[in-house]
Amino acid sequence: MNRRFFVIGDIEMGKGDIMDDFHDDDALVRFIGHVGDVRVDESGSDEEVTLVLNGDVFDFLKMDYQGEYPRYITEEISLWKLDCILEAHPAVFEALKRFVGLKNTKLVFVIGNHDADVVWPKIQEKLCKVLGSHPEKIIFTHAFEEEHFNVQHGNLIDPFFGFNHEKPIIEYKGRKILNLPFAAHLASQYLMGFKAKFAQQEVLYPQQEVFKQYPDYRKEAARIMRKNGVKILFVDPLLHFHDPMYRVPYLRMVKHLLKHGFDGVHDDRFLDIEELDGKFGKKQLFVLSHAHVKKDVRQKGVRYIFVDCWRTERNILTPDRQKKPKTYVEITVAGDKLAEAELKEFSI
Repeated sequence: MNRRFFVIGDIEMGKGDIMDDFHDDDALVRFIGHVGDVRVDESGSDEEVTLVLNGDVFDFLKMDYQGEYPRYITEEISLWKLDCILEAHPAVFEALKRFVGLKNTKLVFVIGNHDADVVWPKIQEKLCKVLGSHPEKIIFTHAFEEEHFNVQHGNLIDPFFGFNHEKPIIEYKGRKILNLPFAAHLASQYLMGFKAKFAQQEVLYPQQEVFKQYPDYRKEAARIMRKNGVKILFVDPLLHFHDPMYRVPYLRMVKHLLKHGFDGVHDDRFLDIEELDGKFGKKQLFVLSHAHVKKDVRQKGVRYIFVDCWRTERNILTPDRQKKPKTYVEITVAGDKLAEAELKEFSI
């Protein structure tokens, strides 16, 4: 019996407000139904099908908590946010529930930088309950591995969003909090107002062209960093030396800047794929998200597929600002061999 794996990433479901960048619920519902339908092959035999949601499924990062963006994220805060997401995107969760209820299906939630909250036990319990109480068919992980391939979001090899995924929850001042990376605090504490003000521009691509066409957008981004850069990088870490939520990954950041300069456009340069073999072992294939690019490359005998985002992004270079195509990776394992891996587009 063949086993098939379908991978998508960066859905970024929020609570339906201006900060929520996912507006293609119907397309996602159809895709989930499509994955469920391919369980039956041409001979009529059931195949085992796994749907891998490769990180940033939810956008806890850009969601406020009762009007605020707290630095210390407790399980209670994350549960409140999950309730908001469930209310905003009911059709998606109904589709996932139907998929999990089918024979020979599994659902994988890979944890990304926008949804680090999924690591909480009560978040996982609630998701399992919402999806029909099939915990044996639902997997939560920072990296989904089979013998020949590895699927992970990509933030673990990002110098700004990288963190200790083996210790995602820590205790600080008597309470358990998420062990969030530097860039998560940078975003939540300094960039949420910017995102709200320029919500339409932030989801346009390529960002280089957006900067050209919207000079106020570029100027405001530069102003925020000029005003707060020294405070973020040096003053706060010194004043809050014993606070783990103010740490800065200086070495990784310097290495990145020396290699790529100060170009801050979000792309696959933020993913140091050379780290993957050392951290996760030699594989034939790595599937990554996070960078919001569609790419299929080979390097030193290893294949790296970057699956683009499912959040609603639009191409500024098209007259009607056309939506970015929805992409996915389909992997087929025949027996003990990796038979095929394809990067495909799903019609919306």
